[in-house]
Amino acid sequence: HLKFLGKYGDIVSFQQGFEAFKNNSISSPLISFSFDDGYSGVGKYAKEILQAYKAPGLVSICNNFYKNKEVFWRNKLSYIHLNQGDRFLISRLSKLGFNLNQDRISKFTLDHFNQDIINMINDVWGKFNIDEKEISKKIYLNKLELTNLINDGWMIGNHSLNHFPIGEETQINNFINDFQLNNDSILKSLDYESPFLTIPFDRILQRSLKIESLRSRAFKDKYIVYVGNKHNTG
Repeated sequence: HLKFLGKYGDIVSFQQGFEAFKNNSISSPLISFSFDDGYSGVGKYAKEILQAYKAPGLVSICNNFYKNKEVFWRNKLSYIHLNQGDRFLISRLSKLGFNLNQDRISKFTLDHFNQDIINMINDVWGKFNIDEKEISKKIYLNKLELTNLINDGWMIGNHSLNHFPIGEETQINNFINDFQLNNDSILKSLDYESPFLTIPFDRILQRSLKIESLRSRAFKDKYIVYVGNKHNTG
């Protein structure tokens, strides 16, 4: 991927790209890399590859994942599906209007997201008797690994507490509190002040129009990182 993309621009660290962006000094295509959710593969694979190009990236993390408090609820959905557990979830979601003939579980749970959805997923997930803390340790970067990335020139993004769709109307009321708690956690745990609010999911058509006003009110010194194919202007 890097060899291919290197034909179309200069591969730089996320820090270099960010500084050029802030200074409005980008005169030719710059390419840098970011990784959401804080999966351990960033440390195992991406770190070595990007270090060879002297281009450390950005990894955006969720408090409840890197602290091994829980597994991302979408990861739980995948596990349930792969282990023939959809029928247990469908029986619960049907009470909210889920129709097997026209709905997909992954989309329905996001479109209708609320705490009841999370409770249903956790209820079915619990049937598999999984040690959630131990699984979390295996699949997410931990404090030491994140500290090592920072020391190697990587940047850290604030990706919310637990990856709920706080950039959409269903959860926009939690936008400030969720990002602030994760910001405080990153600062306390990693001694790092993240300049980025990385929006979870960021489905363009569902993106709340209140995001920028909330950022301006509570996070004037932060930059929004949009995922949904949108050029950042601030």
